[in-house]
Amino acid sequence: GSDPEGPTPCTTVEPGGRPAGSDPKSDVGVLPTPIPAPRGGGERRLAAVAARLLVGMLAAALWTQGVTAGDAPALTGVWRQLLARPTSVPHPADNPPSTCRIALGAALFRDTRLSRHGDRSCASCHDPDRAFTDGRATAAAHDGSALARNTPSLLDVAFATSLHWDGRVGSLEEQAWLPIAAPDEMAGQWPRIAAALDADRELRAAFAAAFPTSPTISAANLAKALAAYERTLVSPPNRLDRWVAGDDDALDADELAGLALFVGKAGCVGCHSGWRLTDGRMHDIGLATGPEDAPRAMRTPALRGVARTGPFMHDGSKPTLADVIDHYSGGFIRRPTLSGNVVRGLTLDAAEKRRLVAFLEALSPEPVTPPLPSIRQHCLSSGPAGG
Repeated sequence: GSDPEGPTPCTTVEPGGRPAGSDPKSDVGVLPTPIPAPRGGGERRLAAVAARLLVGMLAAALWTQGVTAGDAPALTGVWRQLLARPTSVPHPADNPPSTCRIALGAALFRDTRLSRHGDRSCASCHDPDRAFTDGRATAAAHDGSALARNTPSLLDVAFATSLHWDGRVGSLEEQAWLPIAAPDEMAGQWPRIAAALDADRELRAAFAAAFPTSPTISAANLAKALAAYERTLVSPPNRLDRWVAGDDDALDADELAGLALFVGKAGCVGCHSGWRLTDGRMHDIGLATGPEDAPRAMRTPALRGVARTGPFMHDGSKPTLADVIDHYSGGFIRRPTLSGNVVRGLTLDAAEKRRLVAFLEALSPEPVTPPLPSIRQHCLSSGPAGG
C-alpha cells in the first residue's frame, strides 16, 4: 500500500486479475508489445526518474523546434518506446490477488449495503461504460446535491502513484474507505456495514475464502478486496497501442498529426507523459478556482478512455475535449502558481485543434466489459479459492 515507485515489493498479475503465465484466452486488455514489468526498489525509482527526464528533454526540444505532422515518422522509435504499456499489473505484497479476492471486491463494489441508506454503491459513480466515471460535471452527493469535484476514471488505477484530485492518498486500500465514510457521499458507518455483511452467509464464506489467514469480515479485508478488484480495471487496447506495436496505419493522418502536436507544439506531454499519459503530479493549470484560498494544483489525469469521461477537469468546467484544448490555447488564467509545464502563448488554429481532438478520441475505444467474476464460482465452489 505504499508508493508504487518506492521499494515496496510487488507481485504481478496480468490484466483482468490472471496470474502471469496462466491461460490468456479469456483476457481483455493484453497488449501486443510486451515490455519488462515494473521492478521494485531503487531500480524502479531510477527508471521512473530517467523516463521523466527523457520526456522532459524531448518535449523541451520539440517545443523549441516546432513539430508538424510530417515530423512524426522521425519520432516514431522514441515515442513508441515511451508510450508502450506494460503487460502486467502491480499488486502490493500485502494484498496479493486471487480470483476469490477479486470476485469479492467486484461484489462489494456494487453492494449498496456499504452506504448508510442502502441506496448507493461505488458503482453508482463509476460506470464502466463511461470509463468508470458518471457523466456529471461534479459527483452527486447522497442527497442529490452536487459535490465539489468531478468523478475520476478508475481505468488503470493500479498504476497510479497518488489518488484523488488533490493527490492526498497513496494506495487503493487507503482510498477505499474515504468515499464510503464521507458524510456527503456514501455516509457508511462500519458497525452498520459489518452487521449487514455478517448477516449474509455467503458473504461470510467468501471473506473466509478470500482471506484464509484472517477469515473475518473486517474493515481492512473489505478495503483489500475492493482494491484487488479495482486493480483489474485495465483500459482496453486502443489504436495508439496498435501504432506503438508497429502498425503504421493504426492512426489516420489527423490522429497522427494530433500526436505530433501532443508531443510537440501543444506541449501536452509535459504533464501527460508515459503510457498512461499522466505524470501523476500536481499542477495548477490556470482554471478559475473560486475562493482565493481554494486549492489550485490538482493531479494530472490519465488519458486512456478520456473521450468517455467528460465533462472534464477536476471541477467539470469543460464540457467537451474541444473546450479543454481551447483552455490551453490561451484560455487559462496566468498567475504566479501556474505550472511551468503549461505552454505560454500557445495558439492553435482550427485544424490543429481538430487534430488534437482526433488523437484524444483515438485513445478511447468502445468499452469492453467482461462478465463480472462470481463469488459463488470463485469463492464458494468445492475447488480451491486461491486466497
